Amino acid sequence: MEVHTFLTISVELPKSNLFVVSNDKGYIVCGALLNEKLKERKCSHEEQ
Repeated sequence: MEVHTFLTISVELPKSNLFVVSNDKGYIVCGALLNEKLKERKCSHEEQ
């Protein structure tokens, strides 16, 4: 069994959130800008 180490970073700002996962092979970044237009949008599963 191999051991893998991952580093996670989460940054919560007033108008956005940032989440990063990284290891020795690379990284994944997810950022979401939270503004009034996004809050007003409905997800497709909410429309039904």
